[in-house]
Amino acid sequence: MQNRWYKCGEELLEEIRNKVLADDVLGIWFLAQESFALKYRNRILWLDPFFTDLYDNDGTSMRQYAPPFAPDEIDCVDFAFGTHDHIDHIDIDTLYPMSVRSPKARFIVPAPCARVLLDRGINENRVEKARAFEELRLANDITVIPIPVAHEQYERNEKGEYTCLGYLIRLGDITIFHSGDSVETEDMAEMLKPFDIDVAFLPINGADFRRRAEGIIGNMNARDAAGLAEAIGADMLIPMHFDLFAGNSENPAVLADYIYRFHKDMKYHIMAHGECFLYSK
Repeated sequence: MQNRWYKCGEELLEEIRNKVLADDVLGIWFLAQESFALKYRNRILWLDPFFTDLYDNDGTSMRQYAPPFAPDEIDCVDFAFGTHDHIDHIDIDTLYPMSVRSPKARFIVPAPCARVLLDRGINENRVEKARAFEELRLANDITVIPIPVAHEQYERNEKGEYTCLGYLIRLGDITIFHSGDSVETEDMAEMLKPFDIDVAFLPINGADFRRRAEGIIGNMNARDAAGLAEAIGADMLIPMHFDLFAGNSENPAVLADYIYRFHKDMKYHIMAHGECFLYSK
């Protein structure tokens, strides 16, 4: 595996822990695939944290590069989110060590996925069972609205609860949307437009026949992501899910080219691995 990190290890963790931000600034760290750390004021949020490994049948790592740090090194968690029950989104071997090192951390996952955390030993009073459109107030200045997303279809359990959710997270005056794995649907823009989204985190790896034949569920592509970001009036698009697995990736330059040709006024940022990006209105 190649080392493709701008920052990693204790250097990166120390930056996330200790970065001092103005009250109206959001710190964003890209941690590969759909994993991000966010820092708002003195609180740190982790989105789809995935810091373990996956292996082929012959024992070869499927990751193109190693995680930035080991899960049991992470001691700065206030809230950790998982969007759906795939290992690169709800990675219990990352979440459980987080729960041990950060004993006050709370975990937000779709209600049908909560059992994954509870069965591993994370206390139920630390697990928020997210349901579509039911607002969660995590702190005075942090609220969350779960949004149903289609991966590639909308899926529900026997209770009618969505198994795949994106998260609208309001951090003071800044609103972000992390879609998790999702395709664009006819109703998606209408669901999101009322929320005045500042930063949209959207996948760009797409889908095709051959990946589906291998059991790889697809996402929106670069064109979909740019079109959706414009349709919902997002101030900035940050692409994700383009980098980690060789057979399910995309060159982010495709997004840059498409925006240059068809969305010339769109603000976007392609993040380096381990980079800190500061966002403010």
